[in-house]
Amino acid sequence: MKLLILAPPAAGKGTQATLLSEYYAKPHLAFGDLLRQIVKEDSEPGLVIANKMNSGEFISDQLAWQIIKKHLEKNSNGFILEGFPRNVAQAQILEKEKVNLDAVVFLNVDIEELKKRHTNRLLCSKCGRNFTKKENDKCPDCLIPLTKRSDDKKDVFENRLRVYQKETEPLVDYYQKQGLLLNVDGNKKPVEIFQEITKVLDDKK
Repeated sequence: MKLLILAPPAAGKGTQATLLSEYYAKPHLAFGDLLRQIVKEDSEPGLVIANKMNSGEFISDQLAWQIIKKHLEKNSNGFILEGFPRNVAQAQILEKEKVNLDAVVFLNVDIEELKKRHTNRLLCSKCGRNFTKKENDKCPDCLIPLTKRSDDKKDVFENRLRVYQKETEPLVDYYQKQGLLLNVDGNKKPVEIFQEITKVLDDKK
């Protein structure tokens, strides 16, 4: 299975991708995590990426493809992908490179709910898992304090949302026309969303 999770920022696509990765035994390819790993390397590309992420902007399509390409090739038997493509041009690159998706899950979340989730989101800087403030103040696996993501500052988040609406949201219609889109109510609890996704995907087999 080659599955894409498409959603606005703070919608919970990482949570669903992790659950689906475990359920279908396919690797979770999180483009945002790959970018954060490069930023940690303190290289020239890392500085470029860090500046873009800290302002809520996207990196260039060419650089994005260079980063994700080897991971897609390595996992050609299937994957749960999130964070790429981020616009129609990147989706067209996937098609040109013969990366054929089996389904695209769109997490449809209300704006007010996104803002609430963004406010309550915390990150483990070591393993990259996201948590809410209600869950814990430490990562249960790494046992280190959780922090806010650099791109979760209010002004940065609002810009990320604007960029998403302009650049990424057109992918919903793009994949709908291809018959690949599964439109899911992302306002529900994570377990309910997961159950809805797997029911539809399993029925399609």
